[in-house]
Amino acid sequence: MPKFFFLRDALNACNSDQIIIAEDKSSAGNKQFYVDSVLSLSVLYSSLINRHWYECLQENRPTRFFLDVESTSPVDIDSLLKYCSVSIQYFFKANGRTADPQFRVLDSCSSTKVSYHIICTNFYLHNVYHVGAFVRRLVLTMIHNGQDSSAIDTAVYTKNRMFRVNGSTKFGSERRLKHDLSWTQLLVQSPLPTLEVLHCNEIDESTPVSTSSHPSSLFQISDTGQWIASTNINYRATLEESTSTCCLLFDPILNWLDSNLEAETSRYEYKLKGNGHFMVQSGSKVCQISKREHKGNHIWFRFDTVKQHVYQHCYDSDCKHQEPICIEIPSSCWDQWNKAWNETVPYIEE
Repeated sequence: MPKFFFLRDALNACNSDQIIIAEDKSSAGNKQFYVDSVLSLSVLYSSLINRHWYECLQENRPTRFFLDVESTSPVDIDSLLKYCSVSIQYFFKANGRTADPQFRVLDSCSSTKVSYHIICTNFYLHNVYHVGAFVRRLVLTMIHNGQDSSAIDTAVYTKNRMFRVNGSTKFGSERRLKHDLSWTQLLVQSPLPTLEVLHCNEIDESTPVSTSSHPSSLFQISDTGQWIASTNINYRATLEESTSTCCLLFDPILNWLDSNLEAETSRYEYKLKGNGHFMVQSGSKVCQISKREHKGNHIWFRFDTVKQHVYQHCYDSDCKHQEPICIEIPSSCWDQWNKAWNETVPYIEE
């Protein structure tokens, strides 16, 4: 069975009738990737004793509606499912369809943490970004109506996101995803849909993109009662115009961090300083400094473009006083940066 050590190689090798599976190889988030049919992968999965598998959600494939629900406080999962059901039925009706949403709830709870994966098996959207737009609409409406949406992780609808499959645990964790159905029946992007694939724009009708930013930081209600892009986002966009090319050059490295370390890097929140250091915010709490996932504080990254090193920092009160962790980025990612930089910056003859 084909096996790869870099996601980009797996993506290049994957055909339309195949999927990509990522497998945790260490608690630091290092992964290897399998590319094959669901049937072949199912045979391999059944032979494993320790199962740490994730479905790679490719950006160009129809995607089922899915939620990642996590909290350290109790969550009324039945009420959440009812709210999602009503919203999906309304969306179906607006698109000329009538159907009852078929939800599957995968349980990964422990005595200290509420954790569910929710998948609607008969509701496909254009791609994972359109699913993100639908969920952001849900969350914004919940917030506007005074409902608690804090358990819904809105940062999982990003490029090449890894979504854990049924029966698997994270490396070093005891919390296994549990459901009576086979993992092959609970994939987000497989099988291919037999029903119409629907489209969902953002709440301001803009085209969905990969973002880990919270909906409340992206959109706000105007004086006329219409949802519009947040003024904060518009302001940042103005500041970013001068460095937007630089951000695009970093895409190979950002993608590697997202795919291998669950970094959830933000393509909206970054700064380029005069010393050549590039600061990137993150929606992740998985910290390489403390070797654990924080409950509240997030991590962030600093790119040294001169020495070509990437450092992970942390906002945790203990971690921020420790030395940042230098992340070993494959040289091929920096090679792409150097090539793109040389093509972007004009040669100046001395």
